[in-house]
Amino acid sequence: LRLRATPDQITQMEHTLKWIIWVDVDERRLIWHRAARRRWKTICWELGCDRSTAWRKWNIALVKIAARLNAGDT
Repeated sequence: LRLRATPDQITQMEHTLKWIIWVDVDERRLIWHRAARRRWKTICWELGCDRSTAWRKWNIALVKIAARLNAGDT
């Protein structure tokens, strides 16, 4: 099954990709891994930390993005 994105979905994706610059490189990598549905076990092995630390870092990265969006930065 092959799904194709609509023009509106592509525009939305381009808009959200601008948000990724608000976090540092390691946080970006973590966000992308989770977006790709990689297992926490694999992510933890790559980061060299336990699951709770990886989850906390991921959560902090998302909070940084949410704070910027709530502040009106887009």
